[in-house]
Amino acid sequence: MSTVLKKINGLSLPNISLSAGDGHVQQNRVFIKQRAQDVRLETNDANNSIAVTVKNLYLFMRSQDFRYNFWFVPIKATLDVQVANVGLDFEIQLSNTTVYWFNNDTGRNETRIVPQILVPRCVLSLDPTKMEFDIGGSFIA
Repeated sequence: MSTVLKKINGLSLPNISLSAGDGHVQQNRVFIKQRAQDVRLETNDANNSIAVTVKNLYLFMRSQDFRYNFWFVPIKATLDVQVANVGLDFEIQLSNTTVYWFNNDTGRNETRIVPQILVPRCVLSLDPTKMEFDIGGSFIA
């Protein structure tokens, strides 16, 4: 699991535009910290799937470019969001599927069996009482 977290930490998140052109949240990165004893892996041979449950994650997101127009005062700042006790429960199922296409070179319909990865369940649990927001910067941009 630590390898997965290393890949996720520092991952860029999409930019967010606020409604009515009131501002934006840009240059976003996410970081996750967790304890290894809070991870549970289970396999299901009948479904050919792996279920992963992770509890007590600590999520940190930093936005380097937060802008919001509050009445007539433009705010330009950084935005830090911290969330404790995040839970993640998901299942990955491996199977195959048949792909159909028309081959222009042969003039015939073709088929091929290819691997397929399904995610039949993915639940992210956030406790709103465990969220902290910190806005730092200037109030006049």
